[in-house]
Amino acid sequence: SQHPSDLDALTRTRLGMAGWRAAALLACVALCLIPTARADAVELTAETFDKKIEEAGDVKWLMKFYAPWCGHCKRLAPVWDAADNIVEKKGLKVRFGSVDCTVHKATCKRFGVSSYPVLKVFSDQGNKVTDYRGGRTIDTVVEYATRIAGPVYTEVKTAKELKAFVSRFNASFVYMRASDTAPEEDETWGKVLEAAGQMHDVASFAVAPEDAAEDVGVRITHKLKPLKDEDAVGGRLLVFRKEEAKCYPDTRAGTVEDLVFWIDGHRMELLPLIDATNYRDVANRGKPLAIAVLRGARPAGEG
Repeated sequence: SQHPSDLDALTRTRLGMAGWRAAALLACVALCLIPTARADAVELTAETFDKKIEEAGDVKWLMKFYAPWCGHCKRLAPVWDAADNIVEKKGLKVRFGSVDCTVHKATCKRFGVSSYPVLKVFSDQGNKVTDYRGGRTIDTVVEYATRIAGPVYTEVKTAKELKAFVSRFNASFVYMRASDTAPEEDETWGKVLEAAGQMHDVASFAVAPEDAAEDVGVRITHKLKPLKDEDAVGGRLLVFRKEEAKCYPDTRAGTVEDLVFWIDGHRMELLPLIDATNYRDVANRGKPLAIAVLRGARPAGEG
């Protein structure tokens, strides 16, 4: 027979083991309840492509058309998947998809894919398809997704808000609303809004009352000359860059296409520094491009 003290020790040991088992079980349950990120972007097929796009509602799709043997596609794959997970965690209304063009050739042909990878944006349940114009690093893909998921423009009401807005970007476009014109009667604003809708994935837009420009502290020019005090700024589209704002030549007479062309021409610096994040955007603007290749200073001691 066992001594009572031995029985007490055995009981404590069994209770301790039971406690450890319960703790381990609770830990497993807790881990199972933790939401996991998507492993990668959704792989779409010819059979599922249209259905997924049409079911998206107001969610936009960033679509990658690729070939498994393509070296550029292989390098982009982990970037695409990582950006997808980040965008999902941020709760943005953007989904990431991929289409293997070696298998689903007809789907790729529908969208003019002839090289790899090709990236496109599908919105309005597939009724609107545009080219992706962002970079190809995780940060730039996430930034682009954030832009297309956000509003077309920001409403600012005071000079302080306007100054804060324009200070966030290298170039920003602001429509100065005339105080004597109701928004619904402003035909010029309608054209600017349509142009902004085409360009807000690569440019930043705001609308502000005309008196906000008085105290923003920048020089405003029109056709290379300073805007005179008697010249109304209301009803004009301005591009703010550093310590200066430049007026669109004649917003009232310009067409939407004219506005888009002007915005595209002013959203970058005159001589942008080309790197891995922006060279495609610079090269694909449909304008003549001269590139100066500069070599940095040689290390000390070299001829």
